[in-house]
Amino acid sequence: SPSNELIADVKTTSASSRAEFLGNCVRYEYDRQAAFYIDGCRMAGLPIQRFVLYGIQKQKPHQVYVVELMGNDPFVEAGRRKYRKLLQTWKKQPYTPTSWQVSPAH
Repeated sequence: SPSNELIADVKTTSASSRAEFLGNCVRYEYDRQAAFYIDGCRMAGLPIQRFVLYGIQKQKPHQVYVVELMGNDPFVEAGRRKYRKLLQTWKKQPYTPTSWQVSPAH
């Protein structure tokens, strides 16, 4: 039977409509984030099937836009491909932030 467990992610948004918020979901790559969170929870043994994004308008009237996704939704699948590609790239050449680099001694 399907699990009722879900991940809920609350975002503030300047979007003035649900359509604009959906566009922001693509622009800010929430697909990748949703897939990564779902898969990470599943690897930890949590049977997560649903991911719900709540976009809360920063300004009045503070509308709430709700986007509910299943783990196999095409949007989530696209994000899954993105994060896996990034991990493969990182595996070949690990990223080191410039702040971690040690300057040679003089």
